Amino acid sequence: MLPRYPNVDDVVGIAHTYGCGVAIDAPGAAIPIRTLHNIARNPNFGGTSMVVSLGCEKLQPERLLAPGAIPIRAGEGMGADGNGVDTIVLQDEENIGFQSMIDLIMRTAERQ
Repeated sequence: MLPRYPNVDDVVGIAHTYGCGVAIDAPGAAIPIRTLHNIARNPNFGGTSMVVSLGCEKLQPERLLAPGAIPIRAGEGMGADGNGVDTIVLQDEENIGFQSMIDLIMRTAERQ
């Protein structure tokens, strides 16, 4: 996909360890959550973020990127849902199999 967008230097995937069963409300959890939140808001990412969620993890996108947190600049980088970030949940009913998930990610990236 990158060859189609010469103004895009790279795509960065940022993972976290707050999957199923992790104590997301533990006292030390606020720091890594805040770090992920602020990385997503960093203007070096072009003001556009795409969150890919499995769907069952404790750190849900709604918690990571609270309403009003994005966009960086009003009217820019708006997600399809209007809140400034595109969120893909891999366990949504619309995703049937691996290729369906990849297709959804690619369609979402095309909109940005």
